[in-house]
Amino acid sequence: MTTTRPTRYLLHVVFEEYLLQKARAWADQGRPLVLATITRIRGSSSRPLGGRMVISDGDDFVGSVSGGCVERDVTLQAEQVLAGGAPRLVEYSKVENTELEVGLNCDGTIDVLLEPLTSTLLEQLERPAGATLLTRYRTPDGQEVHELEHRLVPADGAAATGSAGGRESAAGSVGPSDAPVSRVTNTDEGLWVELSEPRIPSTLLLIFGAATVAYPLSTLGRTMGFRVVVADPRATYARAEHFPDAQEVICAWPRELPERLGTGPDGLGRRACVVSLTHETRFEDDLFRTLIKMPRVSYVGCMGKRARHTERETRQAESGFDLSVLPPVHTPIGLDLGGKAPEDIALSIVAEIQATRHGRSGEPLSAHAAAPIFSPFVPPATS
Repeated sequence: MTTTRPTRYLLHVVFEEYLLQKARAWADQGRPLVLATITRIRGSSSRPLGGRMVISDGDDFVGSVSGGCVERDVTLQAEQVLAGGAPRLVEYSKVENTELEVGLNCDGTIDVLLEPLTSTLLEQLERPAGATLLTRYRTPDGQEVHELEHRLVPADGAAATGSAGGRESAAGSVGPSDAPVSRVTNTDEGLWVELSEPRIPSTLLLIFGAATVAYPLSTLGRTMGFRVVVADPRATYARAEHFPDAQEVICAWPRELPERLGTGPDGLGRRACVVSLTHETRFEDDLFRTLIKMPRVSYVGCMGKRARHTERETRQAESGFDLSVLPPVHTPIGLDLGGKAPEDIALSIVAEIQATRHGRSGEPLSAHAAAPIFSPFVPPATS
């Protein structure tokens, strides 16, 4: 059995929701639908396992399975399925000239499963956070699809057993490394392919300190699919009308937030990202002393110069608190993108958060021309 490792990035929850909303709207109109899903990757791919398209009649489609190289061909291949044909598998590999040949620009091969998008399958795709969708089929010749089945493993259910695999992931339980995994077994009947897709809860982005930067930061965070919470102990600052894109605006001290937000996969747990925009030591001290007592979060960033962090560490140590149990504190916060406007700063913060979560350097991709852009996932260290 071979396993396709998760790529370094996850299916974007915001776009996934849009794709499903579009599919649901077409289904409610009674239109025939075909679902195209990347079920297997060999080498590099611009889209991850589980990357999808929904195709309908009238040459309508939404989503992608490549960087624009093969989507048109996928819609043509889907016409047979739209007309009542059986599910089928299409393989796409690298070609020298995508204008003359149908194939990929990247150095890899993908398998795309085309199947009717039924109401039952659409409900499975709309599964709640924490649940896993298992897709399994046999392909004797690399194109025909036999014994195709979909099965849900609920968030609180036992892991599946047998050849279909379980809720395994690169890091175990639900966390930042829970990306789709494909397992392939070669048998006398052909290849058995099993795709496991956990639907992870939105990651918490806690913005502490309702400063000016918090407004564009909350908007960018929401766009990126975070569960955005803005918190500030001052009632005159913690006002919901100032942050319309935040899911919550809380007037509370940091010590009150674990109870308010929870410590699970979508709360102040190991997937959470915490940004401090306050310069007041009374607030910042309470935030760090609260985080020290919590499960180690994924990211901590603070406004301020490097000298302030030295003062921060000294102040905590003198009070008996050890900041070394936290992940490395990013301060000054953000990547060096330039600009001083609140939007510029917010963008640099989100960019640094993404680079940290995905284990990347934040350097230009052009600086690594000889290296693959999409490399195997390496889970972040946890304690």
